[in-house]
Amino acid sequence: VRPMVFSTTPAAGPGEIAKINPAGSGRTVIAAPPGAGGATTYLLPDLSPDGSKVVFEECRQSSSPPLPVCWLMVVNIDGSEKRRVTEPGGGLSPRWSPDGQRIVYSPTDNEGTRIVVVNADGSGKRILAEGVYPDWSPDGSSIVFARAQKGKPSRDGRSLGGGLFVVPADGSRAARQLTHDLPWEPEYPTWSPDGSTIAFLANTESPEGMTIQLVNGDGRGLRRAPLAPHTGQGQPWYGRPAWSPDSHSIAVAEFTDTGSPYPLFVHDLMNKTSRRVMDDDGQYPSWS
Repeated sequence: VRPMVFSTTPAAGPGEIAKINPAGSGRTVIAAPPGAGGATTYLLPDLSPDGSKVVFEECRQSSSPPLPVCWLMVVNIDGSEKRRVTEPGGGLSPRWSPDGQRIVYSPTDNEGTRIVVVNADGSGKRILAEGVYPDWSPDGSSIVFARAQKGKPSRDGRSLGGGLFVVPADGSRAARQLTHDLPWEPEYPTWSPDGSTIAFLANTESPEGMTIQLVNGDGRGLRRAPLAPHTGQGQPWYGRPAWSPDSHSIAVAEFTDTGSPYPLFVHDLMNKTSRRVMDDDGQYPSWS
């Protein structure tokens, strides 16, 4: 059974990287930040295609805005051999390539949003496009990412609209827009393992709050994911969606206006059923 990996959200102290079986058993911490005092925190893990390693970002807790200082780390799934892949300023939303040989991410160096690919050891850095939240197509040929609409008004420094774009992973062509301009901020686009669908987080301004949206791999068929009704109080606030290996379900953390806990749910999109995997600490899962 392929585990999920996720970053924890403890009430006090830094986040850790942990794993759990999809049924909810076997929860184990894989990596915890070193030292005392919570100087750094661990976020946004991604499980390697063969399930043997996890890439994640380590970020300083106290950093000057607008972006924290982060770098990429890799650890074995059993918690051994934790090592740094990039220098500070290099690392946000890392994702493994399908062959496990490369990692795509967005740097956090305050020099603009960019899509960057490096080898698994951090060498061979290559800038592909302007954007954030990258993810690989299942065949490894393309990378989908989000980009804000230029010239749009912003809220707290963030765009109120944007679109999904695709760029060849080898940088042979410029990025092309996959979707029409969207009325909300698209975040964390995630390609299903079968290549048919991209799920992403839509940060809306409407009373419904955040939603998980789906679009076909060719950019058509935009629709709202059939998730179970929101269980908390106030507007729903979801984390990064994660596809199941069979592309039938989505795992996502559900936040509420009232704060923790942040339960992790698995939503079966075919049968339109939902089950709770954990009662807390479920943010940023990675599964497929």
